[in-house]
Amino acid sequence: MFCLNEEEASGILAAYPRHKWQPLFNLVSEIEHKIVFDHSTCSDALQDGVIELYSPEEDAVVIRFRELVYQIPILIGFDWGKWDEGRTMANDPDFDFDTVDLLTKCKLITAVVRNDRHCPGVLVGTFETGLMLTLLKSIQRQVEVKS
Repeated sequence: MFCLNEEEASGILAAYPRHKWQPLFNLVSEIEHKIVFDHSTCSDALQDGVIELYSPEEDAVVIRFRELVYQIPILIGFDWGKWDEGRTMANDPDFDFDTVDLLTKCKLITAVVRNDRHCPGVLVGTFETGLMLTLLKSIQRQVEVKS
């Protein structure tokens, strides 16, 4: 699992040509037309004396997104759990992501993807709320301006 070094990431991300980002941008239209990103079925939490923990059955677009952020790569190695600035941005539905740099947007994606490993459903939640679509569109606008 490869993450970019935080100190070098800004330059690396800025140097990526548009075609390197394009697979992520291709997801935008699909995400815009989706309503459901979790295909899990609800069942009794206690069945035959065993408590079932929630594990989302992610839609294909969510799975593909996760694969792409590792493949490109755009994930940043940093202490995402202590990054209060990112938490504040993610929880503000009116936050304008066009006001932050590419590194910050990728750090926020990193925090979501990494957190999802500990709390399944976090990533799906960002698709359902529109946060991930907003981030991707902001990245796309920024990359297209530099192209």
